[in-house]
Amino acid sequence: MSGTRKKAGSRARPVLSSMAPPLPLGKWDDRVSLRASIHIDYEKPGHDISPLIYGHFIEELGMCIQKGLWTPDGENPDHFLGGIRPEILEAARSINPSCIRWPGGCFADSYRWRDGIGPMGKRRTLPNKVWGRLGKRIGPDVTNQFGTDEFLRFCEEVGAEPMITANVGTASPSEAGDWVDYCNAATDNRWGAERARSGRERPYGTRYWFVGNEMWNPFEPGWCAAEDYARRFLAHAREMRKRDPGLKLIAVGLPQDSNEWNRTVLRDAGEEVDYLSIHAYYPHFLFTFGPGKLLELFGYYWVLYGVSFFGKLLDRAGEAVQEYAPRGRDIKLTFDEWNLWYNFWDIIRTNYNLRDGLFCASMLNGLMRRADRIPIANIAQMINCVGIIFVDSRGVVITPSGWVFKMYTENVGDRFLETRTDCDRITCKKTDLPVLNVTASRDGQGEALSLFVVNQHLGEAITSEIKLSSFTPADEALVHELYHADAFHYNTLSESEAVVPSTKPLRLAIDKGEVGSSFSYSFPPHSVTVISIKRG
Repeated sequence: MSGTRKKAGSRARPVLSSMAPPLPLGKWDDRVSLRASIHIDYEKPGHDISPLIYGHFIEELGMCIQKGLWTPDGENPDHFLGGIRPEILEAARSINPSCIRWPGGCFADSYRWRDGIGPMGKRRTLPNKVWGRLGKRIGPDVTNQFGTDEFLRFCEEVGAEPMITANVGTASPSEAGDWVDYCNAATDNRWGAERARSGRERPYGTRYWFVGNEMWNPFEPGWCAAEDYARRFLAHAREMRKRDPGLKLIAVGLPQDSNEWNRTVLRDAGEEVDYLSIHAYYPHFLFTFGPGKLLELFGYYWVLYGVSFFGKLLDRAGEAVQEYAPRGRDIKLTFDEWNLWYNFWDIIRTNYNLRDGLFCASMLNGLMRRADRIPIANIAQMINCVGIIFVDSRGVVITPSGWVFKMYTENVGDRFLETRTDCDRITCKKTDLPVLNVTASRDGQGEALSLFVVNQHLGEAITSEIKLSSFTPADEALVHELYHADAFHYNTLSESEAVVPSTKPLRLAIDKGEVGSSFSYSFPPHSVTVISIKRG
């Protein structure tokens, strides 16, 4: 990642970020005991868990949309909207995306939305002005067949809240305002009428809008200093809200505490900001050109350590918002680009193994803990391009990371439950990892509990006593488990269900005490487990 610093008499110049994680490249010591304890007090629920933390992202990059989500011809009567194969649509629906962000990403600040509306036959194929600078493999030409209506109807079909990134880098505030009208205005409006001519009379009611993307990034079209971005943000925000006062607007933030970007944006534009956007990938971007490949091939604990790195980064960004937000403005964070990213040139179509699924589950645990301050998060991306669904002409594969999203979204409750976990830690130099990464939730009616546990130990099962205060469980629970003997195993086209969750009933041997109940469970090594328990 890069930041910006303004130099007198010149445009902003790039500054290398201090975000590079201190990778613990020594030998990890995982010689720990095999028991742990987890304590949950059901009558002390915490914050609400926003479903929008289970969000996704798609962009015109690599094979995410072109030859991924969208087939090249775009007019097949057997495909949804003429371009989305039924098996792709079903895979996307199955992971329960709560929200989807589009059209970027860096691509958004070059995208002219009017190129992607109207009859398919009249839409022009255009160069990918951003990613095409790295070659057509990374930035294929854009057919514009997947435009605003296709995106919004896709979101409706899979049950996701749409989130649109407006072009701030190369487009005017009035163009962003017209886009809002196209999505949300009635048909007596010029652009609402244009939407109706495209086949959609009823407004879409798109609420969440990102106002630009990574404007601190020298790769971004129109990148600028924080002061300049704040002025652009205000101009765009006021024009967009003039068209629809009910919008939720998301400003560009920077996950770094060694610069003035967040302070400046919140000071100068905070009156119109609802959320501040944070992006981060692991390992650091520079690692993706070489050493990152070692993490993909060999680094089990190194990769899981990235969850701690992201947690510290998000906590720092949250502190910046609390310190710099204007008085009376309850500004929260969005973590709308996050994932593992090992190798830059493999970006066009990526696969993830079981170890990466554990990383994803531990990340979701962390987001559940922070859902009061970070109510929106989007893994980047949904399909192929660092994607958790692998697609080509021969078939569709849901990676272990994708299965983790399904496990969590189907079992998470409405309220966060604080857990106290006593377990050993796996160490390396000055860093460590808990053997168990644990979180829990309860439903709004007070009748059910879900426990989410990642056993991060590579080679050993961990038996834990699970203590429940103020909650007597029924005799039988359900266990959903993602496990394979090989922590580095992938799902592939020839072996698409090698690593998938199993579901089984669990007869609880409950020990009832004076203040609660307890039972024990043995979590397999390198596994993700969700235990769904109803009140007895």
